[in-house]
Amino acid sequence: MSQLARVVAGTALIVACHLSAVPATAQTTAPNGNALTSPGLSQHAPNITDQKLDKAAAALERIASLQQDFRKQVSKAVTDQGLSVDEYAEIMDVAQNDPQVRQKIMSRIAPPKGNQPDDQEQK
Repeated sequence: MSQLARVVAGTALIVACHLSAVPATAQTTAPNGNALTSPGLSQHAPNITDQKLDKAAAALERIASLQQDFRKQVSKAVTDQGLSVDEYAEIMDVAQNDPQVRQKIMSRIAPPKGNQPDDQEQK
């Protein structure tokens, strides 16, 4: 995994923990390499129109562009804090595997606006 990909993955982990995000459903792969579908989904390919395939391809191109922009922004966010991407990636690697380090980082992150106890009591 590239250094920047590890940085993005580590950042995503910390953000997900911080926001108490609901885990996403991931597609799994069988030992034979075939993708396993989620329960209730058809094993047969649906009849997808050319128009929808065109739209999906355009969306995929846009997503690729957004991912590239995001990687640049993540790198800048790290270096703006005085860390190299390598240093940040190393810290995130440790945080992924060490709950104490992860908690120390989490305690230094301000809660998202709207999730603070004072905000909820005022509503």
